[in-house]
Amino acid sequence: MADHDNLAPSATINGVRIIGNEEIKTAQGEIIAIFIKEKIAPSLPLAETIQKIKAQGGLVVIPHPFNSLIRRLGGRRISWQNLQENLTNIDAIEIFNARNVLSGDNQKALEFAEQYHKTKIVGSDAHLIREIDNTYFLMNDFSTPQEFLANLATAEFHTKTGFIFHQFFTLGVRIIKKRFLLRR
Repeated sequence: MADHDNLAPSATINGVRIIGNEEIKTAQGEIIAIFIKEKIAPSLPLAETIQKIKAQGGLVVIPHPFNSLIRRLGGRRISWQNLQENLTNIDAIEIFNARNVLSGDNQKALEFAEQYHKTKIVGSDAHLIREIDNTYFLMNDFSTPQEFLANLATAEFHTKTGFIFHQFFTLGVRIIKKRFLLRR
């Protein structure tokens, strides 16, 4: 589970393996870095962020590339042009995001991944505890980032779309935090 602009270090908790990861807000939108050991600063240009991920031997995942609700609510996602410009350095495309509640957003991601022969991955994008098991995948064990990518090809994806209410709840919390922090 990647957290916004916070490094989750590699660990094994109760037999569950966690890969070092971070969801990074770049100047052009969000990306996920996996197999990293050091935090990467937010707000850098996308290409520079990708370079820093690769320098750590990490993999680059594009989450919710076509989530139209994110854009409508003022969030940032990687644009089509930025996807094209960085395509060779993108390792995987999130083809199903449980928070994509508008029809067609996940389908567009799947079509993009297939058109450009990118590894497919799914994610819950959980912001609330009740969202954690909405979407997950089961795969064979791996030792390296390259084995991880190879094993994703035969992974078993379990997907369930979340509720739009969760999107608006998260947005409300974000607005309250911003207003509260600005008053300090």
